[in-house]
Amino acid sequence: MASSLTISTFTVFSCRLPEGGAGMARALCAWLLASLAFVAQAQNVNDGYAPSADGPVNVIVVQADGKALIGGAFTQVDGQPCRSICRLLADGSVDPAFTHPDVDDAVSAIAVQADGRIVVGGVFNQIGGELRPRLARLNADGSLDPTFADPAVNNEVRALAVLPNGKVLVGGRFTRIGGQARGRVARLDANGGLDETFVDPGANGAVASLAVQPDGKVLVGGAFTTIDGRPRGRLARLHADGHVDPTFADAGVNGEVLSVVAQPDGPVLVGGTFTVVGGQTYRRLARLGANGSLDSTFVDPGANGEVHALARQPDGKVLVGGSFTAIGGQPRSYMARLDANGGFDSAFADPGATNGVYSVAVQPDGTTLIGGAFTLIGGQVRNYLARLDANGSLDATLAGSAVDGRLYALAIQPDGKLLLGGEFIRVGDERRPSIARLNSDDSTDTTFAGPELGGGVYALVPQTDGKMVAGGSFGTYLPPLRTRMARLNADGGIDTTFQDPRVNGAIYALATLPYGQILVGGTLTEVAGLARGGAVRLTASGFLDLGFDPRVNNKVWTLVAQPDGKVLVGGLFSAVGEQQRGNIARLNADGSLDTTFADLDADDGVSTLVLQPDGKVLVGGSFNRIGGQSRASLARLNADGSLDPTFPDPQMDGEVWTLALLSDGRMLVGGNFTAIGGQPRRGLARLNADGSLDTTFADPGADSEVLGLAVRPDGKVLVGGNFTSIGGTARKFLARVALPDAALQSLDMQDDTVVWHRAGASPELAAAPVLYYSTDGISYTALGPMTRIVGGWQLSGVSAPVDQLYYLRVEGRTSSGHFNSSQGLIESVRQVWRADRIFGDGFD
Repeated sequence: MASSLTISTFTVFSCRLPEGGAGMARALCAWLLASLAFVAQAQNVNDGYAPSADGPVNVIVVQADGKALIGGAFTQVDGQPCRSICRLLADGSVDPAFTHPDVDDAVSAIAVQADGRIVVGGVFNQIGGELRPRLARLNADGSLDPTFADPAVNNEVRALAVLPNGKVLVGGRFTRIGGQARGRVARLDANGGLDETFVDPGANGAVASLAVQPDGKVLVGGAFTTIDGRPRGRLARLHADGHVDPTFADAGVNGEVLSVVAQPDGPVLVGGTFTVVGGQTYRRLARLGANGSLDSTFVDPGANGEVHALARQPDGKVLVGGSFTAIGGQPRSYMARLDANGGFDSAFADPGATNGVYSVAVQPDGTTLIGGAFTLIGGQVRNYLARLDANGSLDATLAGSAVDGRLYALAIQPDGKLLLGGEFIRVGDERRPSIARLNSDDSTDTTFAGPELGGGVYALVPQTDGKMVAGGSFGTYLPPLRTRMARLNADGGIDTTFQDPRVNGAIYALATLPYGQILVGGTLTEVAGLARGGAVRLTASGFLDLGFDPRVNNKVWTLVAQPDGKVLVGGLFSAVGEQQRGNIARLNADGSLDTTFADLDADDGVSTLVLQPDGKVLVGGSFNRIGGQSRASLARLNADGSLDPTFPDPQMDGEVWTLALLSDGRMLVGGNFTAIGGQPRRGLARLNADGSLDTTFADPGADSEVLGLAVRPDGKVLVGGNFTSIGGTARKFLARVALPDAALQSLDMQDDTVVWHRAGASPELAAAPVLYYSTDGISYTALGPMTRIVGGWQLSGVSAPVDQLYYLRVEGRTSSGHFNSSQGLIESVRQVWRADRIFGDGFD
């Protein structure tokens, strides 16, 4: 079965199906950012998503807080009693806050209400020892909700949909509900009583899928051939009162419809067992127009087996699960992705499932949960449930990409690939001196043939055009020769259009500016033959910007560009522009010293700086005093440079080399410390927003220093350094840590305002993201930088077409790596339909 719901510009997923299957995926835009609560537990260096159920998973629903509800025919998950329904945290662990009800038989359908309560349907008779045949409601904590009446359903419930007014649509095999005759479709009041204002549609066969359109009409798919007394071959649309909508034609589907997805622009995606739609050959998957006629612009994907589940990604692409082994003329084991018009998407790998995929749900971070009857994915054990990365590869533990030397630079690309820089020769079995790129499945990217370098790479910054800037102590052995700084093409080759700036000292820090200029910090005293001290600014082509000369008298290890154009610099220096400044200062946009920023006179080096969204500045290093106060290695400053007294001394016993700020205000700290505030924390810790130790983040037990951190869009934490094990598990210089907290994000448009919501464990941005617009999803036009708001970023005054599909893309930079001297680049893409709100009579 399948369920789908569209709210505003948001189309949500759909799922499920076969005999006894069901599901509904929630609209992401329903999440309430202000009320998020996380059940945090210890992190896990074995970061692969691998919860193990002991029976098929029929339905998956992702809640607004990123937790996942699963339903099926299992009795336990990861050895914990969890019969037929279970809730999982973002890392796949069982949610201990969910009181798992004792359901006596399979769950086929799940729908989550706006208040967090959970409606479940299936073939069960009892929940928690209470009689609830085939339909019940649970409280948000999993306990049975006694205020929801027993509807007394006389056969299986396969499909559920919660309406905005709290009423519940029910589909399945039943013929009676609430003591009244109802042929496979019914509507219940918010308290579980039969809603008699919704007529009995009287479908003559099972209903497997429901989808509610924005206008309140209901799409119904199943095995019926008549409904409401009218001939309708397995698919129909009902008015809000339950009568058939005669304006939606009989699509003439010749087999069961198991999944239905309503697109925001009106068309309808259907999947099932059929081979003919509207008299044309469409094997198991088709798209209909808003009036029910076959949409011939959507090609026949030609699946060779049943399609059980459909989910539409925010960018308009379609995830397909089922019992097929080929689709689009290509081998695909039970799971595939199509482009918006049905074409085969070769960029989505074959996950290699060993059996049917019954349910598909897209998570806010762009990953995909799949459930079904499989026990292996890509040759790895995944019992009935798995998570796939955005390109279809299995979310597996990062264990085989060991580097053979120190890792300093970590930078995430928009496609999920990871750039690595450091002092190494090999990555895995591949020779990659000082620079490499990993695919999203953690294999070494063999298409990236980096230059043969001698010396270290300490900073990496990917550009929006796919190129990347590298800085360090390296030199190239072969022409074109580059020393300490270079720009590389997307394939790793030297970009000869970028000038060699001829820097005479090591580069430790890089940062890009809005117009492509590049800030550079290090031990340099000369650039392009001209005297320069500590920091310079280059043009987008690599030429020295003569109008920027801060004259720092020693090393610059870290720098941050503020939104107002000013630049924070940290390192090991005593003067800027011949004025005393102890290891930290702020520059004006022209490079002159900003005297309005206090002289903090840190008593030792400042190695990392991170700008918070509220303008405050996190400072890490090897100092013991800063601003005249005791602060061991970590402090927070107000926007004017004064010490923030609300951020206490963390009492660290070693240096801080790297910081990673999360969207919820918490921060990850890496260095060579072994304790914080007297608590063991070896190399890595997490602090709360007020600077106190987050005790829910356990001591990771790194056996040596952590030099660099980067947070992926899915909330997993990449850790680089000089270690060979973490928590007793072998991890050579590179590890990845999974957290139970969900990384939440969504890109939404309301009227002329676009908002990029960000929350939870998602990475905080280092600079204002830029919004782009496209009509084809290929060529984009920049609309401008977004402005910070509570819970995300927004841009107002966006002029978008009405009654037309278009694309929005937002790109944002994250701070990462050693000294926070590298930057990642992440993005979110959404296909949007904006309805014309002016009706025929001219009134809105």
